[in-house]
Amino acid sequence: MASLDANGTVTLSGNRQDVFSLPFDATLENIYMTVNSRATFTFPSGITVRPFLELYTAAPDSNVFTPVPSTKLTVQPGYSGGPIPSNTAQAASVRQIGLQLTAGTRVLIGGHLEISGTGPLLHTYYFYFTGGIALKQQ
Repeated sequence: MASLDANGTVTLSGNRQDVFSLPFDATLENIYMTVNSRATFTFPSGITVRPFLELYTAAPDSNVFTPVPSTKLTVQPGYSGGPIPSNTAQAASVRQIGLQLTAGTRVLIGGHLEISGTGPLLHTYYFYFTGGIALKQQ
């Protein structure tokens, strides 16, 4: 499992592989995300949870991935209040990105949570992310 570091990068650890390598030079055209709540939640008053997905890239010989800011997808309006029923879905997309990627680039698509507002933050929230990217071969 990879986690988001304080400096905004992702470093792989353990024996899981959460990435793929591009087999050809490509242009990243679009990125899509759907996020679902995995349980029924009632969020603390004043707290909004916004799941987001972002593409990260690394050199072929690196396990340190940096974010590609133009690919960040944040669902709006997010989740707040409640109860939010299990399997409540929200979606987002970014199109016409036009990012050039070279063959061998390692790609990670990471899902995270942004939590804003005031109130207790010591809660566990369960979401699952699905999505995809559209690549155009060069």
